[in-house]
Amino acid sequence: ITDVKTNEEVQELGRFAVEEYNRSHGLGRWRGFVSSSNGRRAELVFSRVLEAQKQVVSGIKYYLKIEAMENKLSKTFESVVVVKPWLHSKELLHFSPSADPKSTDLHGWSLFNFTQPAFGGDHPTCLATPEHRSLNLPCPTT
Repeated sequence: ITDVKTNEEVQELGRFAVEEYNRSHGLGRWRGFVSSSNGRRAELVFSRVLEAQKQVVSGIKYYLKIEAMENKLSKTFESVVVVKPWLHSKELLHFSPSADPKSTDLHGWSLFNFTQPAFGGDHPTCLATPEHRSLNLPCPTT
């Protein structure tokens, strides 16, 4: 997707992904938080979508690289959102910190998949990019 930084739809999907992650983990501005140094997760605050790709499936699947703040520190996350415009629905399928290719340390985070992949990224009909395969995301097929 070109012009990610100025694409309002893509930026709104990034905000949606962060809000859904917070909601699913019981995080919100009305709750008290402790720092992640205590082993508990603080609310993420959406900053912006850095990169985006989309794929037409039974809806539109967006692969987003999102910048968000946690405890006033900027962090980068990978997410997958499916939009079905005819149903007026959005669904967060995956949200996790961006992995440092040199490290397997996720800095206290664990991968968070909302659905299980039907088959892995090594399946012969898988259209996933190497980056998506490395995140063990569901294989995008058409």
